Amino acid sequence: MTRPPKLSFHKHRKTYFIKWGGHFHWLGKDRALAERLYLEDATKGLPAWTKWKISRERATPRPHAVPIVAELLLRFFDAKATEGGPGTLRFYKGSLARFGRRYGRWPADSVTPFVLQTFKDNLLRLGLARKTVNHEIAAVKTAYLWGSDLLLIPPANFRGVRSLPLPPPEPKGYTLTEVREMLKRVDADLAAWIALAWLTAARPSEVVRVVNGEGQWAEAGVYRLPGKTTLRSGHFRHLAFSERALLVLQSCRPRWRRPGSWSWAMRRVLGPGGPHPLRHGAATHLIRAGVTRAQVDLILGHLPPRVSLTYAPIEWQLLRQSVARLQL
Repeated sequence: MTRPPKLSFHKHRKTYFIKWGGHFHWLGKDRALAERLYLEDATKGLPAWTKWKISRERATPRPHAVPIVAELLLRFFDAKATEGGPGTLRFYKGSLARFGRRYGRWPADSVTPFVLQTFKDNLLRLGLARKTVNHEIAAVKTAYLWGSDLLLIPPANFRGVRSLPLPPPEPKGYTLTEVREMLKRVDADLAAWIALAWLTAARPSEVVRVVNGEGQWAEAGVYRLPGKTTLRSGHFRHLAFSERALLVLQSCRPRWRRPGSWSWAMRRVLGPGGPHPLRHGAATHLIRAGVTRAQVDLILGHLPPRVSLTYAPIEWQLLRQSVARLQL
């Protein structure tokens, strides 16, 4: 509460009062007496409110020195690197790059909702996709919420800066016929990587990790590795390999070390979609082949809640039979 309480009149009780700290303070029915108590009384009037306000401000911890935006973002990046690893750090650095270049020298508490809305409008004028704009605005909100929780900056209310509505997603994903034609156009090494991505319905980053041996075999035909699923749910990602996928894995040479390198190589061959539509196409093919959506979610790595896993453990060998329907 920053403004002094207002002297008001209760029309039912016919009594003057003020309200602060969640309590009513009644000052009597006579207006002259109420005004005098309002101005002078040390238990109900403005002197008491001033004393209460000073005690509240002393009890509320305040940041000693508000950092500039660039310093706040550096601390935020360090925290995210510790919490989420290099992948999370790379995401936030990319999403906050334009904001840091534009407002890096500003005091962090000078970024108001109006400033953030102006930044959002400028992103739209640059011709960026709506999804990209939403990502960058959400990253700024996340950084400021983190800073206010640690009392590095005063709280900021950015609720008025809303996300942009997105159009319905376009259907994406390769059909089995398109994958077969794709394998005929590329060299044998890249064809093995493409076949492995299709036969396992894995993310591009997971395919790179499996081929480079960054995980380990949990049981027959089930490969366990850390990744996106581990960060979000606390469970290791498990990939189910059919017999055909195991044969393809043996012919995959560690040609790429980073997911981005393989994605760019695939974009040169397939276009802007890269290897990720292989995952969408494999999931669609499994559903049309009669595999239940619950099994498809497990194959894709969308784990159920922890409670469900406690009472219904995953039978990976049954999933291997479902994955075997992905044939080339």
